[in-house]
Amino acid sequence: MIDANSPQETIEKKKEYETERELVEELKLKLIAEAIDTRIPMEIVVVHQAPAIGEAPVSPNVMLNLVFGSAAGFVVGLLIGIPIAIMVERKPVEAYSR
Repeated sequence: MIDANSPQETIEKKKEYETERELVEELKLKLIAEAIDTRIPMEIVVVHQAPAIGEAPVSPNVMLNLVFGSAAGFVVGLLIGIPIAIMVERKPVEAYSR
């Protein structure tokens, strides 16, 4: 048999539940933060020299980049194209058995 609580008791129980739920969420976040802190190594960064500021602005060498990109594309094309050409030209094994 279920006892009916007064409205005041129900409100108090609801507030208590919500408070405990918030506490659980805070503890979960704290646990996650501690787990992350233990995984991150705490190494100190040591600066040996002050950074030097350049006298003139630096821009990319467009021609050199185009040459390197073209050469790399040519090499990759050969590495992919030659095996494909060999496989296409190769006769099936059944053709040799006749």
